[in-house]
Amino acid sequence: MNQTQVGRDGVVVRPAVEADRDALANMLAGLSELTLYFRFQTAVGRPPRPSVVEPLLRPTGAAWVAEHECRLIGHVMWA
Repeated sequence: MNQTQVGRDGVVVRPAVEADRDALANMLAGLSELTLYFRFQTAVGRPPRPSVVEPLLRPTGAAWVAEHECRLIGHVMWA
């Protein structure tokens, strides 16, 4: 997927960009410690360390984010 997709529920799915850095860090900061561990299997920090957030936006593969009402609600990537 190289373009923005808008669902019927108003969720926007689009490629991740550098401007998503703060929103992604905020989303990760809102997750529980257990959820962070299951996702990353390491300490992420509060707020998340830049060394964790940067590769999520620029993996060797691709990354996408999901937004609802201008709030980041999801992230997916492959590397």
